[in-house]
Amino acid sequence: MRTYNGGIKLGNRVSIGEYTQIAGHGGVTIGDCTIIAGQCYITAANHIYIDDKLIRFQGETAKGVNIGNDVWVGGDVMIMDGVTIGDGGVIGAGSVVTEDLPSDTICYGVPCKVVREREKPQWLTNNVMGGD
Repeated sequence: MRTYNGGIKLGNRVSIGEYTQIAGHGGVTIGDCTIIAGQCYITAANHIYIDDKLIRFQGETAKGVNIGNDVWVGGDVMIMDGVTIGDGGVIGAGSVVTEDLPSDTICYGVPCKVVREREKPQWLTNNVMGGD
């Protein structure tokens, strides 16, 4: 983890797998109980490349990355600057996330897209585990 004059904020009970890199230029926030597998790359910065100057001299964006609570990020996932992943999201292994992803969805691919909504288990929807 490197902040690069930005910041990295981890919620409670976050798990980050081996060899994952987080670059916090524009700020990275990871919510409670989120699981990030190994060999992922999360970057809160991107190079600007809009004109004919050398890319190195055009500067960078640093919008930030926000990952919600109870998110599962599979192995070898790349999450790019400016992305928000909603609570309860599942990101399939090998995906490249370039756009916001809504809560409670299963997403994967290059680029990462919503495949379907997450189904809530019967015990959760009937509140069997909780009280009134």
